[in-house]
Amino acid sequence: MARQINISPSLRCRPLIAKERPSLYPINLRFNTVSIDRRMYNFHRVFDPRSKNEDIFRELVFEKIDDLIKGYNVAFMTYGPSKTGKSYTMGTFYNRQKEIKDPGIIPRTVTEIFRRIRNDEQYTIKISFVEMVDEEVYDLLVDPTVERVVKETDVRDIFEIEDLLEVPVKTANEALDVLAKGISARRGITRFAKKLRSPRAHLLYTLTLEVKRKNLPFRVSKVHFVEIGTAERVSAPEAHRQKRQGEKPLQALLTFNKIIINLSLHKKIVPYRESKLTSILKETLGGNCITVLIACVSNAYGKIDRSVEPIKISSTARKVVNKPVINVLNPAEQRRFIAREEANKERRQEAERNAHKRKNKQRATNLISKMEKLKIDRSEIDDPKTFLKLMKKEAIQIISKYEEQEREEARMKRSRRNEDEGGDDAVAGPSGSGDTTFTSIPEELETDSEDDDPHGYYETYEKRQLRR
Repeated sequence: MARQINISPSLRCRPLIAKERPSLYPINLRFNTVSIDRRMYNFHRVFDPRSKNEDIFRELVFEKIDDLIKGYNVAFMTYGPSKTGKSYTMGTFYNRQKEIKDPGIIPRTVTEIFRRIRNDEQYTIKISFVEMVDEEVYDLLVDPTVERVVKETDVRDIFEIEDLLEVPVKTANEALDVLAKGISARRGITRFAKKLRSPRAHLLYTLTLEVKRKNLPFRVSKVHFVEIGTAERVSAPEAHRQKRQGEKPLQALLTFNKIIINLSLHKKIVPYRESKLTSILKETLGGNCITVLIACVSNAYGKIDRSVEPIKISSTARKVVNKPVINVLNPAEQRRFIAREEANKERRQEAERNAHKRKNKQRATNLISKMEKLKIDRSEIDDPKTFLKLMKKEAIQIISKYEEQEREEARMKRSRRNEDEGGDDAVAGPSGSGDTTFTSIPEELETDSEDDDPHGYYETYEKRQLRR
């Protein structure tokens, strides 16, 4: 029999930053109660501005990892206005190149999951990463500019993203590399589609845990990390413009709020289908999942009005009842699961081929650009030997120019020493005057990567610099 567990809503109030002023009518935090506008709202836990991500993880997340390993679905959601710490709390600002003092929920949870399973071969973990903007769905692990289709599965009223790539990982570092890759891809496409990083974008990072043991049922459980986009109002003119142009920037948020209200009132009709976000997250809202909702707010001046609605909705969510069960697959479900695994394997191979093609295309573009700088005719590269000779010849010319610059600098130094010593042996520059003209560094030498110098023609100059 399914357990009945209410959604667990919590609230986190972020600290003020240096340039912010406190609100004249701040949100009052008292134990597990929040008061605003003379009204009281109850939460499972309330975290004041002094709280850390470690506190959030220890009190809201840590115990839920046991449920995930047992076979239950789990979801963690951050919800609230922009610039209130949703990304910081969730950890979607993650960067492998920088040391983070207080990692968010995702890095801590992933690390703890791998610590518990300890490389057990009976466990398989896969990662997917999705972004949703204006009812458009994008897979950040394949091509973040191609919209994906949300379709209904064989099970009625259960939806999934078609051709979604799931990447198998064996360590916590690999899982976090996938997170960093998705974030990097998301940042890279903003030059072509700025709206993809707008505050109303929703992020869904999912970890799937498969357990295969001899003589025991096959279990598949998931943990969803959901960062819900900006929950705030827009001006009337902006809303009219969006409606006229057919945009639906707030469709997901409005549907999300409506679903929580309907479920809290135990209404029979719940409009999951009105938004792709709520269609995908149906199991987390009144379904087969253990859900933790974290409302993020701020006491900064001008932020209070935008925080009222998220506080109301989040507090109301504690009346929503979920019915999680251990996800054991029957033979028919196992066959469907295996078929999806084969399709996912083909998608991974296709993604790797496409990535290799993009890399080769970029290398070719860089090579053509280099040829144009060196004034080499493209017809001359048909013969590899001829091309290498041309490249070597041009490289020698560039190095010679640079060596001439070094000699010019040395003459200039000697001239300055002579002037300091009272001498009048200033070295004249190329123009014949007493001023020395410096030769600028050739553009060809300003390389950004190793690919710009594949044959190591500049090695002599670099070694000489090291010796100096």
